[in-house]
Amino acid sequence: MVFWAEECLPGDEEKWRGVSASDERAGDAALEKLSRGSRKQLVANRRQSMNSLDNIPAAFNRFTAVARRFCNIVDSSADLDRASLLVHIYGVLPELIQEAINLPAVGSGDDEVPGRDQTRLGQPEWSSLYQALKKRLANWDVYMDVFDPTKDTEAIHGSLADDIADIYRDLKEGLDDPAPTLATQHNIIWEWRLGYYSHWGQHAMGALRTIHWLMANEP
Repeated sequence: MVFWAEECLPGDEEKWRGVSASDERAGDAALEKLSRGSRKQLVANRRQSMNSLDNIPAAFNRFTAVARRFCNIVDSSADLDRASLLVHIYGVLPELIQEAINLPAVGSGDDEVPGRDQTRLGQPEWSSLYQALKKRLANWDVYMDVFDPTKDTEAIHGSLADDIADIYRDLKEGLDDPAPTLATQHNIIWEWRLGYYSHWGQHAMGALRTIHWLMANEP
């Protein structure tokens, strides 16, 4: 379920407090004092929220299609040499990032996604995937990065195997329901979008930059 509250712009709070529910004329007069731009912004914000709700199935389906492609590549990684694996991932990562950016900014829902604890990749499974990818990538696995490119002055080590395994885990758990309800789609979109900006998006960006360098410079 989705809830939203009436919005007011900074600086308008005192004007709203001047509206008396018991005095319709005073309320109308106070409302007229709000700037035209403020009222337009309130309407635009509400319309954007409604559009986000209307767009949930389409956005979910678009992101799901790309996420499945990514996960299918990882699932078949044992049958690919490291160059082929990275070429496939290099092709899908930009689309994955684009669709993540396009996910509607929905609020968190009330209901937990059914069976989420059972479908999430556990630590043993994740570790097995990570070790297999690390072995496959060999000396292509580790790269240098910075956590905060606007402040950090010292580089840290990144790992393509870790990037790929973490993205896989964060996406896979939203793909297991063959017929998710609208409420479930809403919750999964919220989790995917939150994860993109707080976790797996950083992995995607680091991996894309590193794979780009490898594709351009390795024989």
